[in-house]
Amino acid sequence: MASGIAGRPSADAGTNEEKKKKLRDRNRLSQRTFRRRQAEELRELRERVNAEGRPENEQVTALQQENARLRKKLVEVQTKLSRVVANCQLLTTDITKTLDEPASGDDAVQDVEAEMEAPTPGGFSHRRSASLENTAPFPCPHQDEPANLWEAAVVPYRRPSLQDSIAIDEPAQMMIRGEPPARGLDCQQIPNIWTHEYQMGLEPYRNAITATEEVNRILGKEWPQSNSPFSDHIDVLQTLLKDKLNTTMFLPHLQEPTPRLYQTVLTVLAMFNSMTRPDVMAWYARTRFYHIVELTAWQLFPSSGTYRRLHERYRPTPMQIQFPKHPRVIDWIPFPHIRDRLIQLHAANPNIDQIFCDAVSGYVVEAIMSDLILDAPSIRVYIRVTDLITTMSMAPSGQPTEETIMPAPDVQSLFGRPEYATAAFKFLNMNRGASYYKIDPAFFGKYPELYDGASPMMGSGTPLKPDLQARLTWPKPLNSTMVETYRSFIHFSLDAADTIPPGGCRTDTVGASFYHAYLVMAKSISAEKQAKYSFLDDYSEAIHPLLLEAICAGNHTQETGYGHDTYCEQARQRIRSHLGRGDVGIFFVPSGTSANAISIASCLRPHEAVIAASSGHIVTRETGAVEASGHKIINATPDNGKLTPDIIARALDENWHFPHMAKPRMVYISNATEIGTIYTKDELRAIKDLCERRHLLLFLDGARIGAALASKANDMTLSDVLELTDIFWIGGTKNGALLGEAVVVKDPRLASEFEFYVKQHGSLLAKSRVMGVQFAELFRENLYFDLALTANLAAEKLSAGIEEAGFSVHAATQTNQVFAVLPLGLIKRLQAAYTFYVWEKVGHDKAVVRLLTTWATKEREIDGFIGVVREWARFEGHDGPSARL
Repeated sequence: MASGIAGRPSADAGTNEEKKKKLRDRNRLSQRTFRRRQAEELRELRERVNAEGRPENEQVTALQQENARLRKKLVEVQTKLSRVVANCQLLTTDITKTLDEPASGDDAVQDVEAEMEAPTPGGFSHRRSASLENTAPFPCPHQDEPANLWEAAVVPYRRPSLQDSIAIDEPAQMMIRGEPPARGLDCQQIPNIWTHEYQMGLEPYRNAITATEEVNRILGKEWPQSNSPFSDHIDVLQTLLKDKLNTTMFLPHLQEPTPRLYQTVLTVLAMFNSMTRPDVMAWYARTRFYHIVELTAWQLFPSSGTYRRLHERYRPTPMQIQFPKHPRVIDWIPFPHIRDRLIQLHAANPNIDQIFCDAVSGYVVEAIMSDLILDAPSIRVYIRVTDLITTMSMAPSGQPTEETIMPAPDVQSLFGRPEYATAAFKFLNMNRGASYYKIDPAFFGKYPELYDGASPMMGSGTPLKPDLQARLTWPKPLNSTMVETYRSFIHFSLDAADTIPPGGCRTDTVGASFYHAYLVMAKSISAEKQAKYSFLDDYSEAIHPLLLEAICAGNHTQETGYGHDTYCEQARQRIRSHLGRGDVGIFFVPSGTSANAISIASCLRPHEAVIAASSGHIVTRETGAVEASGHKIINATPDNGKLTPDIIARALDENWHFPHMAKPRMVYISNATEIGTIYTKDELRAIKDLCERRHLLLFLDGARIGAALASKANDMTLSDVLELTDIFWIGGTKNGALLGEAVVVKDPRLASEFEFYVKQHGSLLAKSRVMGVQFAELFRENLYFDLALTANLAAEKLSAGIEEAGFSVHAATQTNQVFAVLPLGLIKRLQAAYTFYVWEKVGHDKAVVRLLTTWATKEREIDGFIGVVREWARFEGHDGPSARL
């Protein structure tokens, strides 16, 4: 007893020592963590200092790349959340069904227990939810199950043997009887993933595509990148082909479809398959690809003529029309109910290309076995098209297949000798195209949610199949090299076709004659019927997707009217943040004309006038709105679209006879100007200094202020504009908004009364929230200036292409407006495919045209326009340097 007591202090000492050791370790770890955190903060500070020291364009590029990376991560998170939501919905539905089903007595309990103890296909025995097992359309793992057990429960792939080829198993009999496929059907013919792991429908697809398009816009990608590389290839091919056909004056959408259209489509599709899927070229060579060619021609140029050529199986369903944004590869499946269900359930499935190839691999044709195999029973069988094509491809290259007649002596000969496979292929009329096929029941075994008991498209009978079955492949994801290869092939092949007459090669004279034939054809077609792309203005597009999304997101709340809602207030705060001042008044009006008329009316007394450039918008494009409010406009001739202090002073000197003349009180300018030029900071300061000396107010029309401030020639910020003007407005309509302009009033006395003028002019909207939510999104970060920069870069490319072709521009392209000097003949040629404004005549055979680009201008449309200009220069010629002003 004594020894035990004596030993206790020693034990306590050991415990205390252990506690001290743990405390030292903890402190050491804390110190390490602190030092690590401190080092990380120092690293971030160094990076920030380095970033701030870089040029502004590099900082913008880095921020755009980071934004794109974050958007990509958000899309991935959204994808995972969508899958979780889908699984939760399935669980809820299945549990509800189970609870609603009648079950009584001991038999029901025994059935449940037996089901829960049943072994899985993978050889494991573990408890499963009886309700999920009995009712779920797809297997859902029980939440108590380990993940590795669930993975092992997937049915393994086993290659079928010849003995299997004429055996009718229970699942096949169920298919013959018209029963839906069982959930646990062993998909021997089409191995790989279980469909439920990737079931994703339309909403995730639309969200992901919208996000992807935004990322592509920021990164400057012109090709799509979706969950379906197959569809991306199709989209790019169709876009490039349509652009090329349009630039060559090929207009099949205005006439009955011609053989040339279908031959062109066939050539391009054959090229696509040979480049991306060489292993399946035998399939297309044998089936002739008829219906996909017709489908593609209709998608390129939808008309009554191309629609009539479509087989009824390939005609779009109401679901396809209602939701035109879906993976394009779905349209290639000749089973309407499968297309609809794929759109509903698998539009966002990252394995949609595999589902398509599984479907194509499963195309079958029914037959009587005795017609195919000698001395076989007269039973109904179905045989896969791919199996016969694979065998036919075994024939030596360049040697004709030996002619033979059916039936084959045995199954091995049918699937092992090319001559018998070829004979069976012809006998079964498989070369008539996929619209005459049915589909293998095993396909629905793998994808039971695509099954439709009311559809007669499923093959019935016994599967007749070889030992090894081939599976079709799909293209790899698009890249810039592949896009350029497609573009080069399409341009080369169509140009070559146009330069080779039926008798062989031709001379340049023949080429010019061929080109003139196109022009003659174009003149005979009514311009009103042609589908044209607009370079006419910068508000043809409705609204930027992010702004529309913001409107929809706020559509479920109630707000105060007339600009006093939370969205308008949020927009004001964000604009003030960009301005660098929080004491300015900001008022939202629906249009540029109202912004100008209200601003001038609020600043001037009835006897006062405004000085404006004779090319100004209030002079030429607003139906006398300013004069209607009682204020005279004093016109002044601009210099390169701009007013200068000398021009303004001259206007003042010419309007001095008071009180017999209206008194100049305001100067009106626009930035960018009506010809796309912009004011520098020094120019604007010089005008402001003159205005202050002569007691004038300076008003700036900012319809295109985004394009001006995003210009490479600009040296101002939004806060500079505020400082150097008395009142100005920020244009939304011409920079991505559905409608709306924001008037910025610096003087607090004027701001306090401004809202009365807005109301009096009928521009104080009850639902001003629609404008507020858009400006809040535009100025949440830098979207407003990003959109303007995109438009400017498009104009820069368009202008450079025109000049490279040998034609001049009327004014330097500084914003999103291009003023090109072109021959009248070329203008008429361009008007066949594009709309734009003919600005003014130059001499007897030229004119200045105005071309406007936007945040949504497609690069392919710019390339198409430039292509027509270059083609004209090549065939028609021009005056070279003398064509320049």
